[in-house]
Amino acid sequence: MKSLYVVGDIGGTNSRFKILYKEKNNNFHSLFMKNYKTSDFKNFEKLFSKLRKDFEREFFEVYFFEVGLFGVAGKIDSKKFNLTNLNFEINLKKIEKNFNSLKFVNDIEAIGYYVLDNSKKTKLILTSGTGFGKMIIKDNILINSEGGHQRFIVENDFDYKLLNFLKTKKNEVYLEDVLSGRGVENIYEFLTGDKKNVLEISSLIYSNNHCMSSFQIFFRYFARFAREFCLDVLCDEIYLSGGVLFKNISIFDEKKFRYEFENNKIFKKYLKNINIKILSSDDIGILGLVKKLG
Repeated sequence: MKSLYVVGDIGGTNSRFKILYKEKNNNFHSLFMKNYKTSDFKNFEKLFSKLRKDFEREFFEVYFFEVGLFGVAGKIDSKKFNLTNLNFEINLKKIEKNFNSLKFVNDIEAIGYYVLDNSKKTKLILTSGTGFGKMIIKDNILINSEGGHQRFIVENDFDYKLLNFLKTKKNEVYLEDVLSGRGVENIYEFLTGDKKNVLEISSLIYSNNHCMSSFQIFFRYFARFAREFCLDVLCDEIYLSGGVLFKNISIFDEKKFRYEFENNKIFKKYLKNINIKILSSDDIGILGLVKKLG
């Protein structure tokens, strides 16, 4: 019976898994990878059951799952919790029997493992997908936050009008109401009065001016709040991640992003020296979890 290791990135839209085994030299070798649409399942128990069945259909030998390490888009505060932006339950008591060791971490913490190195630089990680996440790495320590649920603050008339529009939909407006896939949808609806999902908006960026404008506004807000978060922690590097970013990287204008990011008279010189890196892959969380296993 071979012992296997399972890592997974459980998001509000997609769930990605990788099953690995440890070689004699202690290196990990990938054996099986599978992606699922998270909303197709009521809870993690059913999702993991599907993963196991798909795995056993391909490999006929009996395996034991030594370690399960999963990043989830939600706050982990008990043995039973839900994803932040999806009614999807994770009950550790119902699944821990499948593993010798089981651990859940926040999904942005999984990205933090990927970014983590031995330097003493203060790093800021910002990720935009189904929701918006923020993490700080200081002295090689990962510091979680709920940055996506900070209030959306206005700077000009456009912001004020957008805020008032969003308040017709909900009483409290958070950053992830503009800095996420849902945020792009909100911006598009504000501009046009019509509703489209973020995938449709993305597919029409080169044929519909409002779709293009929605993403340009999204990137402007991303740069602005990256600036504010950067000043808050006085970081040395910023890492940008998430599906909304890398799936639309073709229209990401680095010059415009940096212009908005550096738009601060007092700290412009400091902001100019900040290194901004883009993590342009949807497997960064998985890679971070594999790195943590090692």
